Amino acid sequence: MAILQDKNYAVSHSEVEFKLIRVSDDSVLFMAIFRAGATWPEIEMKINCLKSDFYTLLDNLRLLENTYLSKLEMHDPGLVIYHIPQFGTYYYPSFGPNQIPEEERHEWEPYYELIFMLDAGEKNSLSANWRGPALSLAVTQVQIEAFVACLKKETSDHLWFSPVRYNH
Repeated sequence: MAILQDKNYAVSHSEVEFKLIRVSDDSVLFMAIFRAGATWPEIEMKINCLKSDFYTLLDNLRLLENTYLSKLEMHDPGLVIYHIPQFGTYYYPSFGPNQIPEEERHEWEPYYELIFMLDAGEKNSLSANWRGPALSLAVTQVQIEAFVACLKKETSDHLWFSPVRYNH
């Protein structure tokens, strides 16, 4: 189980958890769980995808740049991650669509605004539509690296102990 918490967790109590259920040579089945404090109900969904697709999503998550809008998705429906850049031309708190001058960027603690969105169509009508419950987290690069490393380690460990490998 890998958990990515909002960098201001003490205030928001928001986190996304990926819990591996089954890992085979070709696919990964995991539970995506959204938590947003005690006020909101926990939202969870099982997502089945190709193993290579899962690794690509994790690798791309590590390569985000803080000046470009990104959309990370797998070929199989279930989850999409949007990244809103901290220093994009359309993101500047209190000042609207202005670019933060390059010389002022060092004053800001770098973080990534990630919006995790589950596919409600996949869950409710068995047809992907990329509209569903979402959770926004502000995270640092260190948090992303730890989250990805934990998932990759769990995936390789889970595969090793998978019953599929020992059925002879």
